[in-house]
Amino acid sequence: AEALAGLGWLYTLQFVGYGNSQDLKQAIAYGRRAYEADPESAFANALIGIPYIFSGEYDLVYDHLKKALSLNPNKPEVQFISGVYLRWMGLCSQAAGHMQKALDLDPYDFFSAGGLATSHAQCGAGEKAAVYYLRAVEINPNPPVLWSLIRMLLSTGQTQAAEEIFSRVEMENPAHEGLERARALLLASRGDRERALALDQNFVIYALLGMQEQALVEIEKTVEKSDTEFPYLELFNQRLYDGLRDNPRFQALLSRQKQVYEERLAKFGDL
Repeated sequence: AEALAGLGWLYTLQFVGYGNSQDLKQAIAYGRRAYEADPESAFANALIGIPYIFSGEYDLVYDHLKKALSLNPNKPEVQFISGVYLRWMGLCSQAAGHMQKALDLDPYDFFSAGGLATSHAQCGAGEKAAVYYLRAVEINPNPPVLWSLIRMLLSTGQTQAAEEIFSRVEMENPAHEGLERARALLLASRGDRERALALDQNFVIYALLGMQEQALVEIEKTVEKSDTEFPYLELFNQRLYDGLRDNPRFQALLSRQKQVYEERLAKFGDL
C-alpha cells in the first residue's frame, strides 16, 4: 500500500506543479489502489480523499483526513494534504498549522514551504508569506508555480519579495515557461498597463491596474462556478482587493463568501 501511495503522491505533486489532468488521473488511480490494499494506511487515507475534493464531496475528504491524522500525524504528506484541503475550504489559519507541521517534518520540501506561504498570504500575513516563498525558491530555484508565487506576494503588498524571486528565477532559468505571465503581473504592479495587458489578461492584472469592472466580472464568473475560489479571508485580507471594497457587487460577493466560510469553519475547522 505504501509503495502504491508513494506513486500516487508523485503524480499528485506533478499535478500541483504543472496542472496536467493526466497526472491527476494517475494520482487518483494509485490512491484508490493503495486504499484497497490497506484501508488502515494513513498515507492511503489521505490520498483517497483527493478525488472527493474535485467532486465537491468535502465531508468524505474530511472523514478520510481525520482518520489519516489519527493513524499517523507524523507523516509529512498527510499533514500537507490536510493543509491543501483546509486551504481549499478557505480555512487558511488551520491550513497554515498543518503546512507548518509538514515543513517541520520535511524541512526541504518545496511544496510544504510554498503551501505554508500561500496559507499565510490567504490570511493576509504578507511578511510571513514572503519569508516562506523565499525559502521555497531557495529549495527549488526553478519553481513550477512561479505565477502563483508572484501573484500571492503582490496580493499582500510584498512587491520587493516578488521582484526578488522573479529576478532570481529569470537569472537561473531564462527559459522558464512561467516567466512571461509572472512578468505581466510585475508590470501591472508598476502601472505599466499597455505592456502588462499585451502579455496576459486576468483578474489579478485588472485589479492591480485599477480596472474594477473587468476584475469583478472575472471574479464573479469564477465564484459562480466554484465557491472554493476567492475564499472569504482572501477577499477580506488581501490588499489586491482594496480598490474594489466600496463596490456594492464586491460587498455582496464578500457577504456570500463569508457565509460559506462560517459554514465550513463549523464543519471542518477542527481537522
